[in-house]
Order: sequence, then C-alpha cells, then structure tokens
Amino acid sequence: CSSYGNRNFWRYYTDWFGNPTGLMPSGVQRTRAAGDSRYETSVALSAAAYPTGAATVYVAVGSFYADGLAAAPAAATVKAPLLLTDSTALPAEVEAEIRRLAPQSIVVVGGEGVVSPAVYDRLATLAPSIRRDAGADRYETARQIALASFPSGAARVFLASGADFPDALAVSAAAGALGGPVLLVPEGAATADTATLETLAALKTTSLVVAGGASAVSDAYVTSIRTASGIATVARYGGSDRYETAAAINKFAFPSAAGAYVASGLDFPDALSAAAVAGATKSPLVLSMPECLPVVSVRSMVEAKVGKVSFVGGSGVLGQPVYDFQQC
Repeated sequence: CSSYGNRNFWRYYTDWFGNPTGLMPSGVQRTRAAGDSRYETSVALSAAAYPTGAATVYVAVGSFYADGLAAAPAAATVKAPLLLTDSTALPAEVEAEIRRLAPQSIVVVGGEGVVSPAVYDRLATLAPSIRRDAGADRYETARQIALASFPSGAARVFLASGADFPDALAVSAAAGALGGPVLLVPEGAATADTATLETLAALKTTSLVVAGGASAVSDAYVTSIRTASGIATVARYGGSDRYETAAAINKFAFPSAAGAYVASGLDFPDALSAAAVAGATKSPLVLSMPECLPVVSVRSMVEAKVGKVSFVGGSGVLGQPVYDFQQC
C-alpha cells in the first residue's frame, strides 16, 4: 500500500522464500572502509589500498565535489590515493596518513578559493614535490588535470555532466581503470567550447565515452565535438537513474572484476575517494541507496563475478541491509 509496505513485503518474502530475482551474491568477502568523518573515511581507503606507502598523493577539498571528480582517474592512473581536506585546515588524520605514505609528490586539486594557501603550504612540508592543478572553474580544472596527468595523450576520453556528481563518479572509476581522463560538461551545453576541443586535440583523442543520457550530456554537444574534431568513435552509457547509469558504465568497463567498491549514490565524499582506489585496482564503483542495494547494482556485481566487496562509509551512510546485500 506504500513504499514502506512494499519494502516490508520484500523483507518478509525474502526471509521466507529467498530472493526472487536469483541475484543474491554468495561466497563474497565483505569489508567496510569507514571513519567518523569523510576525511577519516578517505584515510581508511588509503590505508587499506596502500599499506606500504604511495609515491604520489592527490588532495581535494571534501566539502565540494566538482574538482575531485576529474582527480579520481588521474590519481588512479599513477596508483595514488585521493585524500580529502577541509578548505582552510588540513585535518590531523589526513596529515598523519600522508606522513605514513611518505610520497615523493603531492598534487593539490582546485584553486586557492577551494584549497587555501595555508593548506597548500602545510602539504608542501610533507613531500619533496608539490603542484596545484586548477582553473577558473570546475571545467577548466578538469582540463588542467587531464593535460597534466596524461602528458603523452589519451586515446579515450570520458565525458560527464559537471552539474551533479553520480554519473561522473561512476565513470571516473572506469576512466581510471582504462587509462583516460574525465572532462566535465556544463549543464545544458549544446556546443563544445574551444578550450575543450583544444584539450581533446592536445590529448590526441580518438574515442569518447559519454556518461549518462542526453539530459546529462546532450547529443548536440557530442555532435559538435565529432564535427569539429573528427572523433568518430562515441559510446554512451546511461539509464533511467544514477544507479542504472553506474551499472551500465560498469558493465562496459568491468565485464569481470575481482572486487568492487560500494558507495552512497546520494552523497559524494566517500565515493570521491573510493573512485580513485577503484580505478587503481580495476574495480567497479557501485552506487547504493542508504538502506538497500538497487537490484541493478547487485546484478552488475553478480554478472562481473565479483568475489570481494568493500563498502565505503559507516552504517549511517550504508546501513546493515546494504552490507547484507538486501535489494530494493
């Protein structure tokens, strides 16, 4: 009679008769990477993925998603964690993790209005080399990250809307695994700007992967790139919602995978750091609701024959039913 009634019916039915979809994962090793804050969760991911240290560390602000979306595939490409910071002060737990990692270089993502000079100066004491990848807005920042992180070029480039985070997060893990950057598209844009076309030319791009449907990245925008640049190969992966889009991307990028990362599809911080680790380990980033896993998300893991799943975030972010693979 209501969404709660449907949910309770599902629970009783599956308790008595099992999962009617037949998609329940079995024999899967489960872990949880979580902390008391988004900063501690990014540290937990880093510690689990890089127990012996990392040559490079990426740092992005944890209060806003835009700059970090493009940072995740860049970090994944060089096997670097993506740690989160407050805009005006470096969290103590993040500083401690960077000291443990003992990197040779740190890449700060975002301008001084996002990651302050005070944070940058503090980070500069933690590694021999440091640089800032930044532009006037999220779109220019993404282009700067792409050019700095892929100096030899990138045959495949991924496009995602810069107006919201879910599609870009899912595709950033895929981009990191497949070795390409993510460029962000302004909301409602019908024509690619000159700076984007110049970036694609500099990267010697020959194919595009578009995340989301035409409402996220318009067909006209993609056509304008093809017309101006001559890029003939374009693939689009989308669905009716963020969960279906993520599943479609993962099916393309990860037809099989040893492991997967599950993060909230309703908020960005945990997924931001998880995307970098997922890309580096060639694992899909699966999006979930807080109290249940969408069937399409479970299906994507079952079809990829995932044997290990890391749930990112505490029980307040991903509840026990998610950990138990309860579907919705």
